[in-house]
Amino acid sequence: MLSNKICISETTCFSPIITYAYLVQCQSFCIEQHEHYQRKSFRNRFIIDSAAGKQSITIPLEGGKNNNTPIREVKISYTTKWQLEAIHSIQSNYGKAPYFEFYFDKISQLLEMRPLFLIDYNQSIFDTMSSLLGIEKKIIYSENYIKSYNDKTHIDLRNKILPSNHDQYPCTPYLQLFEEKNNFLTNLSIIDLLFNLGPESKHYLVNLMHETTR
Repeated sequence: MLSNKICISETTCFSPIITYAYLVQCQSFCIEQHEHYQRKSFRNRFIIDSAAGKQSITIPLEGGKNNNTPIREVKISYTTKWQLEAIHSIQSNYGKAPYFEFYFDKISQLLEMRPLFLIDYNQSIFDTMSSLLGIEKKIIYSENYIKSYNDKTHIDLRNKILPSNHDQYPCTPYLQLFEEKNNFLTNLSIIDLLFNLGPESKHYLVNLMHETTR
């Protein structure tokens, strides 16, 4: 059972759907804050739906390559107009989604934030998205780095769900805007679920975890 386990994950930006499914079902959810940044992850990237298929949106970082930088020291770069570009991509791809008008302003506000550090940016997004989903669970942060956890008490998601393998985590199909062209795209950013299912998203996440762990 997941309800008696602690889930631990790296910090992520507009996390994949499966991450929020674990959040719903686990006893508590912990963000690892004593790790080092790793490239090719969802720490500063998220994937949305588009007419051309999956579209990756990246948050640029200061200093170029940040591999092995302590995650709490990784800074966001604002030298380009990436925020406006991200908002435009979401608006153009989800403008006709059933619940677009309900959530777009709030998501735009999140994207427009200008915090110095990536982990603070992600924390604000994670907390706000959890609230929009109706998930009332306090997010905790690791007190120190533990290399491996007891799988009887913890579910360690760190560096498990990646842009390279996120579609290997199956999600129950729901209606997507470009499904006729792309077929169903699984485990996209939580943005996709919220725009398409709206207030039914939490119920979907609960059922998804039940199906995944049967």
